[in-house]
Amino acid sequence: MILFQNHWLLAAACAVIALHAVPRLLRGKISFILEFVNIALHIALISAMLIFGIPFSEVTLVIMASVFLYTLLYLIFEKVGKGGANV
Repeated sequence: MILFQNHWLLAAACAVIALHAVPRLLRGKISFILEFVNIALHIALISAMLIFGIPFSEVTLVIMASVFLYTLLYLIFEKVGKGGANV
């Protein structure tokens, strides 16, 4: 993977993906703002990856990993928040 050769983009991708956990831990207006900031960071990350020559398939893989983590955290915190044990 070419992404592993560019350490700055790899660190940025990990940070943007890890930022999905922060709005789930916080509540209120700050959570809402952080979700929009995360969308903007994803757009910037995709642009930077394409500019630096990362293949589109690897960009797609990073975005799909981000979507997976977002969905997983959403499901976990929604079930915990509602107190439901039925998954």
